[in-house]
Amino acid sequence: MYPLINKFKDKTINWLKNPIAVGTFIIIALPPLGVLWFILVGLFTIIKRLFRGQRVPLNSSSYFYLALIISSTVALITLPHLSPYVYIPVPVLLLGYYGVYLNIFEDVQKKNQSFHFFGVSLVLGGLYLFFFDQFCNYLNDWGLKIPYPLDNLTGRALLGIPPTARLYGSAYNPNFASYLLLLAIGIALAYFIKAFKTKSWSAGLLSLIIIIIYWTGILDTGSRSAVITMFVLTEIALLKINWKVALVTTALVLIKFKTLLQFVPRKGIIDLSYTNRLFIWKNALKIFWSHPIFGVTPAGFNIFYMQLTKKYVPHAHDIFLAFFSEYGLLGGGMFLAFSIVMAIYFVKMVIHPSIRSLSYSNAFLLTLPIILFTGVLDHPLYSPQVALPTVILLAFFHRYVKVHHIPLRPTKDGKLD
Repeated sequence: MYPLINKFKDKTINWLKNPIAVGTFIIIALPPLGVLWFILVGLFTIIKRLFRGQRVPLNSSSYFYLALIISSTVALITLPHLSPYVYIPVPVLLLGYYGVYLNIFEDVQKKNQSFHFFGVSLVLGGLYLFFFDQFCNYLNDWGLKIPYPLDNLTGRALLGIPPTARLYGSAYNPNFASYLLLLAIGIALAYFIKAFKTKSWSAGLLSLIIIIIYWTGILDTGSRSAVITMFVLTEIALLKINWKVALVTTALVLIKFKTLLQFVPRKGIIDLSYTNRLFIWKNALKIFWSHPIFGVTPAGFNIFYMQLTKKYVPHAHDIFLAFFSEYGLLGGGMFLAFSIVMAIYFVKMVIHPSIRSLSYSNAFLLTLPIILFTGVLDHPLYSPQVALPTVILLAFFHRYVKVHHIPLRPTKDGKLD
């Protein structure tokens, strides 16, 4: 009994020593404090590098972040008749994002430990988000609610939608909550695969219970894209465990498709939702064409959209349109190039046996696709609470690529290093 307690104590102490892991849990539980935590970590990292005269790594990630910083800064200076106070936080946030990326990418000594604890924080954060929502619902049943300003601190202040019964926990919005739960379920599925392969049945059972909780939570968010993504991630995990099981479950889903469609959230408004998306996308394109080089920044999108339509829409509801309308050709073009580079690394990790078997490859396999799957019909990265865990995930992946010498192009003999 005591060895087990001591082991748990040691792991907890190690987790608390990891600022990235602690910050990840805080950003899910207390979003403003978590965002502030990471922005300060990022800015401190950049300031420290400047004082030491350290050069930034010249890679696709650096070009991407620097392009966003330049676009938002130029927009801050050139956009007419709008208060600069609206725009100043954007380049500061982006500098913080870039600093967080550098903090992780350059620290190769604790690569395994850091990513392990980051994954643990996502899993714990997902559980917190789910059960915190249940707790708040119980308070509502008793006629109580979290008062202002604690609702802002705890993520219970709804943003962008009217009062709803959909699950959103501490994420301000059900769509943001669904993204965070998807990240958590991706990590939990990776743990489940590892437990199954190593025949650690107690760990496997615990992972399965956690996964079922996440399934329930994602259904309760009412996000259709999240439910579809959840199914795809589960099928990928089954494919990693046993391709025959994955084939059978896929066949059953296709056979019972109409029955299972009843479980898709808000399926009755799919046509209306699609029509609204088309309207938003057309106006996002108009905003892009009105400021094609540097965009209007994330803070300015809703202002320009309001001028066009007299309606409030915070973002473009598509990750590609969002980057082009908010950061122009400079930022949007670099986002497209960055996405292609990351996709190439991802595909090489999936198809090449020596890379596929490396530690944590399953975690990346089951989390990185979430960015694209959720970004086609929405833009959850609009929220810093969502964007920062994604920045951290991509930084860990890019460092993974660096540490394991995964080249962007094949070597002369056609093989990978």
